[in-house]
Amino acid sequence: MSERARRRGMVAVVVLLAWAAGMGALVKREFFRPKLDRLTEAALRVAPGAVYYGVFQGDRLVGYASSTVDTTRGAILMRDYLVADVADEAGKAERTSVRTTVTLSRGMHIRDFSLETHAGGTPEEIGGRVEGDSVVVVGVRRGIAAADSQRVRIEGPVLLPSLLPLALALGERPEVGKRYELPVFDPRALTSRQLSLPVDAESLFVIADSAVFDSTARRWVGVLPDTVRAWHVTSRDAAGFVGWVDELGRLVEGAQLGRLTIKRMPHEVAFENWRTGTALAGGAEDSTLRRASAAAAGITPRRPLTRMTVRLRGADLRGYELLGGRQRVSGDTVLVTREDIPRLRGTFRLDANTRRDGAGRQRMPRETTAEPLVESDDPQMREVALRLVRLAAGRQYATTTNASDYARAIVQWVHDSIALRPSAGVPSALQVLRDRAGDANGKTQLAVALARARGLPARAASGFLYANGRFYYHAWPEFYLTGFVAADPTYGQFPADASHLRFFTGGLDRQAELVRLLGALTVDVLQTTP
Repeated sequence: MSERARRRGMVAVVVLLAWAAGMGALVKREFFRPKLDRLTEAALRVAPGAVYYGVFQGDRLVGYASSTVDTTRGAILMRDYLVADVADEAGKAERTSVRTTVTLSRGMHIRDFSLETHAGGTPEEIGGRVEGDSVVVVGVRRGIAAADSQRVRIEGPVLLPSLLPLALALGERPEVGKRYELPVFDPRALTSRQLSLPVDAESLFVIADSAVFDSTARRWVGVLPDTVRAWHVTSRDAAGFVGWVDELGRLVEGAQLGRLTIKRMPHEVAFENWRTGTALAGGAEDSTLRRASAAAAGITPRRPLTRMTVRLRGADLRGYELLGGRQRVSGDTVLVTREDIPRLRGTFRLDANTRRDGAGRQRMPRETTAEPLVESDDPQMREVALRLVRLAAGRQYATTTNASDYARAIVQWVHDSIALRPSAGVPSALQVLRDRAGDANGKTQLAVALARARGLPARAASGFLYANGRFYYHAWPEFYLTGFVAADPTYGQFPADASHLRFFTGGLDRQAELVRLLGALTVDVLQTTP
């Protein structure tokens, strides 16, 4: 009996030791593993959205910034943009813009990135991709020189400086007194290192959730204040940052480019107050490009154009989407040709009963699915879209119609049913539908949402409209028929005439980048054909 008891005791000891070893390994894995590893699980909770900032030099509003997050099943896309008129010691302002785009896996591992800086007369572009967890391939281009490509070795996963706020907040709530160690790759210095980020303060901020126009002061002011908790992080490293970060990993306030401060606020308060004030002071009104949108200025094109040829001078145009579809580029010359109407018959039909399995959704998922501010899956949006399918088919209970007939019906309905009302910011398609009013941006968002609601690929386009001898900011949708075809629900054109000069496709949040061209770009109209 004693021998048997002794054996049982030994087995029990072995089991306890194995259990203790297992628990030790678990504790080590869960509580002492690097924070970047823990981000893999937390990153699955990242939600799409956008925040906007005013850019200040001292107490003066000198620019605008935005930070956007888009998510798919397999990736996270982050876009940060800043444009500002930065004054030097002599008080002379120089327009500076910085755009950062990063594609990450859902585990927060960087796939590729790009950093574009325009300051003075020499633009700089830095692009790269990560190969495994050991090499970053980086290409650097300055001015018109050829790109310089290098392979930089790294040890394990890294973050870019723009990702640090998100990394700090994911996985656990920040605490005052804690210090985070994160591996950071600096694309300018082409080096990676561990960055120490101490949390030294916690505070509440009151931030306006919306904005209204003050007709007396002729400025946008914030309304509907909301309370946001944030933590202050200070890094002495050049690749770090100094700022207040909220629970979602978004900056509330922070330092930028050394001399600037950004503060979160509604889009209208940041962008519109800057655009109509400091940013365009000193001659922009006399420029070829007008600061106002065509709709806001009450401009109507006098006659449709079938062809327009222009020469673009004075600005670096890399990164703009001038080439493609009905636009052809040769050197500094762009030819815009209105689509031939007989060729607008779409090659597929829309079936309301198989909306999610249509050819459009399989071929172009990004241009056929809902996204922030384009609520194509909303029941109210789908109901209106179905009515337009029947209108296009000419039958009360129709569920199918030709794609081009449906696109034409959308353009005509939005033009006739949505009142043209000047507004600011990037509107929601659903809000425009409910208000039955919107500007060119709003009508574009609604047209895109209605198209996607029935599986017709569509996207927003933005650029300039040539009218009465000048160019004005404008936005319009493009529908995929025998290719992407431009239309204009603001002026009821299907297709849109050749006075529409496209610079971007995709989200209208990029409209702020067009402001960078004001005062720099000169557009010479070489030829127009009615």
